[in-house]
Parts: sequence; structure tokens; C-alpha cells
Amino acid sequence: MEPINNENHYSENEYKDETKYGSYEEIENAIVSAAKKYQKEYYSNILDGEKISVTLKNLQEEKLIGEITDIKNDNVVCSGYAIFINDDNKIIYNAYIKCGDNYETIGYQDFYDMY
Repeated sequence: MEPINNENHYSENEYKDETKYGSYEEIENAIVSAAKKYQKEYYSNILDGEKISVTLKNLQEEKLIGEITDIKNDNVVCSGYAIFINDDNKIIYNAYIKCGDNYETIGYQDFYDMY
């Protein structure tokens, strides 16, 4: 999976309880945006080669992103996580989601999605 480096979907002070997304990629991008804010707040001095994961649930508790439901079925709540890595002093972000039986990001691992 290629690193996702899109611009934030939320402004710095904007928080939405629930946003309707049009694609799974859009959900992944929103999680990356939330993870960037989380990283700046809690891991601003991440060491070269260091790898950090944060669950979607944790990002929601920090009010960086709202509840995410499956784009195909509003009754299915998605779970997931983001991983950020300092690679030669450049932070690379990736998001992984699982939305019931409808979608799972390639490379998704249950281990990182535990709370």
C-alpha cells in the first residue's frame, strides 16, 4: 500500500461526530489526517526508524475523528488503525480499516486494531 499523504479533511479545530464518506479511500485519508494531528500532539519527537500505531477508537476518544460507518451499510461501524513511521526524518502515514464483511484494507492486521 502506498503511503497516504493527502491534506486534512478537518480543519485544526473542526470535529464531527459522524461524517458520511463516499469511498473507503476517503475514510482511510480521514484517519491519516487524524493520525497526523495525534502524532504532532503526542509523538512530535518520533525517532528515526520508530513505528507507532494508534487505533481508530483512540483517535475518536481524542475527538480527532468521529464514528465511521460502512459506505455500503450505515448499520456497520468500521474499526481500524493508523501506523506512522519516521523514515529518514520523514513521517509516513498509513491507515487500515475493516468495515464488517464489506471491506478490509490490504495489509490490515487484527493485532493493531485491538484496544
